[in-house]
Amino acid sequence: QQQQQQQQQHQDPSNADLGLSLRSGLDVASRRGSLPSGEAGVDVESPMTVVRNSGSGVDELVPRGLVVEPVGMLQEGPGAQRAREVISAATNIAGRNARLAFEAELVGNWNRAAELLQSRLLLEDIRMKPREWIEYAKFCARSRGRQAAAEEALRQAVQLIAQSRVLDSQESEDGLEVDLMLACLLLDRGRQDEAIRVIRELHGKDLAEPMFNFLLGVALFLTDADHDESFRLLEAASKPRSWFKGLHDDQAVTDKLQAFRNVDANSDITSYVGCLEKLLDFGLPSLVFTFLDQCSVLPDEALACEPVALIDARASALDHDFAAALIRLEQLTAPPISHESQLVQASQEAWRLQGECLFQLGDMDRALHSFNTAMSFEKKFEEPAVFIRLGSVLVAKKRWKQAREAYLRSIQLLPTAEAWSGVAYAEYRSDELHMCYEALCEANLLDNERSDVWALLTLVHLRLENWMQADHSFRQCLKLHPDCEDLLLEVASEYSKCTAGHCQHAAFAEVAARRAMQLRDSGSAHCALAESLFAQGQIQQAVLEAQIAMKLLVDQPETRKAMFDRALRWCEELGDVALTEAVHAVQYRCDQDASKSP
Repeated sequence: QQQQQQQQQHQDPSNADLGLSLRSGLDVASRRGSLPSGEAGVDVESPMTVVRNSGSGVDELVPRGLVVEPVGMLQEGPGAQRAREVISAATNIAGRNARLAFEAELVGNWNRAAELLQSRLLLEDIRMKPREWIEYAKFCARSRGRQAAAEEALRQAVQLIAQSRVLDSQESEDGLEVDLMLACLLLDRGRQDEAIRVIRELHGKDLAEPMFNFLLGVALFLTDADHDESFRLLEAASKPRSWFKGLHDDQAVTDKLQAFRNVDANSDITSYVGCLEKLLDFGLPSLVFTFLDQCSVLPDEALACEPVALIDARASALDHDFAAALIRLEQLTAPPISHESQLVQASQEAWRLQGECLFQLGDMDRALHSFNTAMSFEKKFEEPAVFIRLGSVLVAKKRWKQAREAYLRSIQLLPTAEAWSGVAYAEYRSDELHMCYEALCEANLLDNERSDVWALLTLVHLRLENWMQADHSFRQCLKLHPDCEDLLLEVASEYSKCTAGHCQHAAFAEVAARRAMQLRDSGSAHCALAESLFAQGQIQQAVLEAQIAMKLLVDQPETRKAMFDRALRWCEELGDVALTEAVHAVQYRCDQDASKSP
């Protein structure tokens, strides 16, 4: 009876599928050169053997390939161990949301990043930590347009700190940072009176703190109340703590400043740089611009030096004014100049930031040069975002192998779905479909809500003729409202190529083309739509779409000529003379427009 039960279990298809799905989930990290269609679970046709169960003393019938020593059964292979670690990390909701928010912010998807961080704050062990609310407030501030949410998050942190009966050192630091950021946020939102009350209370407790003097000086400058006091406070912000020894009130500070003003004519900018860095950490570039452009505290020579110029550029980049940031950075990265008998060269961070700005502006050639220069420094980057950005630039330059290496270096620092999807894209362009599939599995394990990953999976399965997997992947892609126009056009093209015997593929091609057209009304999208309509037998509509595509491809004569030839063949199949003449007329007008363009 036991042998019959064992045989029934092995012959039960649901059990076999379960074995396959478990293996597919656990061996994602260790698969090399195999796809799901080639995977195998327990071979139900393999020879069986009888093994004595040491615990029950009963003979059991098992496949011959599964007979192992008891010690071997307890050992975990390196691939399974790594897969378990990856799955454990993926199921850590708090850590997962934080990582996905980081990735979303990196690619400029601020709405998704906000949703992920908000979901993270709903967790019991997260929402009771003031530090988490402070970090969320900083995100809201730097994402621009979420200042009200940032203020609410800071007030939530204030309540949590107030509820603590005994404050440890970390909570005390958090409390001070909350007060400082709240004051800065109130200044940024034009509520200077409220901000001044907060800052004066802090300043009264510590006259020597540079940040208190700096913020109070900026706040008074914005109110136009007392420019003399504002200038005095900003001047005092540059002094070290030892300078205030023996000074007990503001009047004593003022008297000493007036007495030693000629002696201390050259202010140290180190304190100013620290204060401005704090403003950038809070995500408030407008206050940086107020100090640098309006307060007239720093001389021109100080404004031109790298620490201050780099902060100015970072503030512009944080404000999404990459053109202004680039102008400031080009002054730093110009050929080295001699200053006081020494060559002044730009720092590694200046070159990195210049590469970022050039990437955002679409100048990939110069961006690659800037990133390569930054990488040539002896100090190595430890931020995964730097290598992800470098990989994006190399992808734009179609240097697939180098792009893959850049993404892999990012993964060594922090495994992210963004980096794995970059690896997959580079491998796909190199026609390494199996390695592309491996990378897509890793990306999907870390984030299964990326439409570009599902679109790439669709392409891989179509190329390998795994029709069911391709259709499933494309449906998943559509559920996520894809915004990857180029990949959608490729999906439409691949589906149009394999319509023989698969009538649904032509419909999928049309859906992909129309979705791409919603993102951007381009000639390529209309070409893809025309091909899909022809595959469905809608020849007249296909010719009409081809005419629209030709009009949008005036500046691409080769692509337009290919579409023109296709439309003529369709007209011949249809036998419509009038439609053929209309296609010729559109081509003639396009040629005329192309000849007039410079």
